[in-house]
Amino acid sequence: MASSSSLTSSGGDAPGPDPERAARPLLVDRIAELEEEHERLAAANAELERENERLKRRLRRRRRERQDVIDRYERQLRRRTAELQRERDRSDERRTGARGRIAAAVLAIGRRFAERCPGL
Repeated sequence: MASSSSLTSSGGDAPGPDPERAARPLLVDRIAELEEEHERLAAANAELERENERLKRRLRRRRRERQDVIDRYERQLRRRTAELQRERDRSDERRTGARGRIAAAVLAIGRRFAERCPGL
């Protein structure tokens, strides 16, 4: 009877295929599928990381370009503001100079008049 129990798989059941042994090829196939999926996802991830780096470089370049434009406009604004201020200063000097010359001429006329007409 010992020999008949060695033929059965579990406690007196009829001999048959071992379920673990039958499942092994399915597990091996599934592991292979998962490894392929992992490799595919790793390749896709690497591609996405390269694209991300490319976009980061592009964004940094655009920011630098935009900042360069802003800096250029700020320099132009400062230069033109300084030019305008210099023009205003020259205009003020011309007006002040003309007023000063007029005032000096009036005073000179007044002195001459006072010299010629001392009693008045």
